[in-house]
Amino acid sequence: MSEDKLIPNATLSDIGGTTSKLIPNATVQELVDAVGGSGGGTLGLTQVAHDDTLTGNGTTSSPLGVVGSGSSEPPNTRAGYVMQPEVIDFDGVYTFTLAARPKFIVEAMVLTSNSFFYLQTTDYDVSGDQFTVKNVTLNTGDKIKVTYAI
Repeated sequence: MSEDKLIPNATLSDIGGTTSKLIPNATVQELVDAVGGSGGGTLGLTQVAHDDTLTGNGTTSSPLGVVGSGSSEPPNTRAGYVMQPEVIDFDGVYTFTLAARPKFIVEAMVLTSNSFFYLQTTDYDVSGDQFTVKNVTLNTGDKIKVTYAI
């Protein structure tokens, strides 16, 4: 049995099954297997029981998160904002139009043919949906990756 113990005295009814069969010291995989989750069964896990070190219940609408980690939201959302990554091929024009008007820039970087570097806030300006790179020399073929909140 794996060293990764999840619930010391779980029963199938604890995890959505129809019987109270005891499964002592079950691992996550053993619990999934017990209710037919990985063998083509139809029941599967419907939520994850946990102590107060985790948040959420393990479902799509309430993903698991670690208490104190900042968020249990999906990685592309934070504090009500959606993170929008965008990659633009540099073609000699230092100002380009983003797909949406950013509320704020999370990260801006330049990808060259053999490396990358982050742009500092002094290396770009944003006005509406216009993003302008400044104080940096770019070459045709470089890519600018901007991640911003909308």
